[in-house]
Amino acid sequence: MRAMMVSAFNREVLTNPGRLNDLLIVVAENVAVDEHFQISHMRNLALSMRNIRPGDVNFISAPVTGLGRSPDGAQSIVQLDFEALDQVSQAFIEDRAAEFVAENEDLVQLGDLVE
Repeated sequence: MRAMMVSAFNREVLTNPGRLNDLLIVVAENVAVDEHFQISHMRNLALSMRNIRPGDVNFISAPVTGLGRSPDGAQSIVQLDFEALDQVSQAFIEDRAAEFVAENEDLVQLGDLVE
């Protein structure tokens, strides 16, 4: 996600409708989203970010309990901390993510967007 965002800013994708559409098609093909979240929603969201710059963005990693193996033992997996993830998700739903992060630094891992 970070690489796609940096690329979008560096190539001025948000100001070029053709480039934006191409990016959204690639994102839609490679990112799992709710079936109701369509390219038109992505486009509106992207256009609402035109004035945001890379230095304005932080990423939050999903909280995990550790590493493990798939039930068949064939794959290494990251095990989500579902209780903490529910708390983070609720903070996003209630539009209080920044406040939640400040109060729960032990639950989340932040990463700045760098160019």
